Formats: sequence, structure tokens, C-alpha cells
Amino acid sequence: MGKNRRSSEAVQRRQRVHRTRRAIARARKNVITDSGNNPDTRGSLPLSGNPESNNTDLHEADRRAVELYKYAIKANQADEERILSKVTDGGSDPADICPAITQIRELFNEATEN
Repeated sequence: MGKNRRSSEAVQRRQRVHRTRRAIARARKNVITDSGNNPDTRGSLPLSGNPESNNTDLHEADRRAVELYKYAIKANQADEERILSKVTDGGSDPADICPAITQIRELFNEATEN
């Protein structure tokens, strides 16, 4: 046969794309067979059920990606709330929000004093 000209990353990307397409096709097929030939529900995905259950047809890597995405959203939300709690009507010092500003000010003061 021929040589495999694709890199391992490209092979993994193609596999991931094919898994996603198969999962979408399965979901659409289940919607069409469950709801009959009603054109209103033909393109929509089922919303019932627990998305975190292990009874879904998701690949383990996809399930892990969903968990990591949820973790990142929660971590970002906590960080965003912390930053927004420090923001006021303009009366606060920006250095309170970002310690890098304080460091830059100190370096500038040292440079101008010499």
C-alpha cells in the first residue's frame, strides 16, 4: 500500500471529526425515528435525559472534554466575579485590581529617581 502522509495530529483530528459526525447522525436518526416524520422536530436534538449520564453514546474523550469545559467555565466565572467585585464607579485605584500596575509604577519611580 502507500505511505501514510498524515501526521499523527492530523489523524487524530480526522478521527475526532468522524466521531462527531457519527454522533450527530445517530442523534438525528434517533430524533426522526422517535418523533416520526414531523418536519418541526426533525432537525432538533432531544433535550430530555441527564447529559452527564454514562448511558449516552459520547466517546470517553468527548465526555472528558465536556467536564474540562465545565470546570474552565466555573473557574473563569469565579475569577470574573472576584475582579468585578473590585470594580467601582471609578473611585478605586486600578493598582488594587492588577498587581502588575503596582510593579510598573515602582519600576518607573525607581528609574525617574536615578
